[in-house]
Amino acid sequence: MPSSPSKTGSSVKLEKLGRLYLDNARFTKHERRRSKLYWREFVAAVGVKTVGEVTAKKVLRYHNLVDKAGKSSSYVSRRFAKVKTILRFAQEQGVAPRGIDTILSHCGILKRRYQPVLQPHPISRKNLHILLAGAGEKWTAALLCALNFCMYGAELAFVERADVDLTKGTLVTARKRNRVTRVAVLWPRTIRALREMPQQPGSPLFISQVGMRYQSEDLRRNFVRLRERVGLSESVKFSDIRDGAYVAAVNGKDVPLEQARILGGRMTDVRDRDIKRNPRIVADACAAVEKHYFG
Repeated sequence: MPSSPSKTGSSVKLEKLGRLYLDNARFTKHERRRSKLYWREFVAAVGVKTVGEVTAKKVLRYHNLVDKAGKSSSYVSRRFAKVKTILRFAQEQGVAPRGIDTILSHCGILKRRYQPVLQPHPISRKNLHILLAGAGEKWTAALLCALNFCMYGAELAFVERADVDLTKGTLVTARKRNRVTRVAVLWPRTIRALREMPQQPGSPLFISQVGMRYQSEDLRRNFVRLRERVGLSESVKFSDIRDGAYVAAVNGKDVPLEQARILGGRMTDVRDRDIKRNPRIVADACAAVEKHYFG
């Protein structure tokens, strides 16, 4: 005898699952916007209103719409992962547990697309100096920090002012993606740039004109404006700065690979607490990056 809707939750509306997640999960405003968008895309693609109406064929339709959009692997995987997260969140709250089990089994096809290993694209010394020459106070500091800290824009956006000790000349923070401790030894030029930048204690290191934390997309757009203003081509990316720092650290004379990995936020055999106690452990790696780009 088939289970009743009250047990399977088959009559629960998909809209309710999304609303439950948005109203109760913990995330940033930016992540909230993305979650709302991704869930709406899923509901629109499957073309039904309730849990019980979601079939394997309808999930496949959603998969094909996203996967064939011609976007990056990150674009695809973020959407697939968020849909599963929202479903599991509702299930953990006791909403339609058996019905969601069925949908999740259909979602087995929502997998991260294979992405070949990308070759590093380090920024050239010439292009870095062109950018610095055209940057104002805030962007001079941002470019130097990205290089000095060996960070992508998304990582730099989450550095707090409290993470940086201008007196000691050190950075101690954690990588948002994997919570691995990040440390750096600040160059004198980086310290000067941060001191010259408008100060706002108790805030993210870099904030927008309206006092909000930059998101990675905000940093990217501002970088594009700077790049266009100084006349560099579209091939120059913000991520090239991080690539340049890591390549320079790895290739630095007498710089142990483990030290370069610590600077880059990679997993190592050194315990996080030991790295936090001695952020100057990456001094040689930071010096190698500065030497490569400033000589």
